[in-house]
Amino acid sequence: EHVHPEDRDRVVSFCRRETKAGRDHQIEYRMRAADGRVVRVRDIVRVVCEDGRPSSSRGVLIDVSDRRRSEEALRSAEERLRSLVASAPVILFALDGRGVLTHIEGRGLDALGLRTLDLTGRHFTEIFPPGEDRMRRNLARSLAGDQFWDMVVYHGRSFDTHYTAMRNAAGEVDGLIGVATDVTERERAVEERVRLEGQLLHAQRLE
Repeated sequence: EHVHPEDRDRVVSFCRRETKAGRDHQIEYRMRAADGRVVRVRDIVRVVCEDGRPSSSRGVLIDVSDRRRSEEALRSAEERLRSLVASAPVILFALDGRGVLTHIEGRGLDALGLRTLDLTGRHFTEIFPPGEDRMRRNLARSLAGDQFWDMVVYHGRSFDTHYTAMRNAAGEVDGLIGVATDVTERERAVEERVRLEGQLLHAQRLE
């Protein structure tokens, strides 16, 4: 009677089936507290059998409401972050301690004609062959433990990139994460402004 009406049929059916079969079981569902609040509990049940047949059950109810709220908040935050990454001209990437790309995503990849599936699982020296020395140096520097910013140009696009070394519980570097923001248009606008200011200054001098 205390189980939330929307969960009641599912919970009763599951518990009856598992108890009849003599199987220990656990399930999460919502309950109504005495003060009317809805709480989420984990029900852990041990079925006691006599002569091969279930005779009784013992269990414990654990209030997991706070944990579930935290999980839902985290999931919501992750969804907002993914939405932001999908709409902003950025690239998020992560490498493990060996230098293998474990994660990369973001709309900034579109401007480069790159796809996540083509890059994930490859070592950074495969992605940036000899000639892309700046990128190789930056990634190696971050894997050595540094945290820094740098502006890099790749395939004609300018990226303002932040590198952060990741450490394990022992304090050892076991990878890195990076955020690269495509600032090509901004850089072009700055260059154009400087060019126009130069022309204006030249015209003033002629006058």
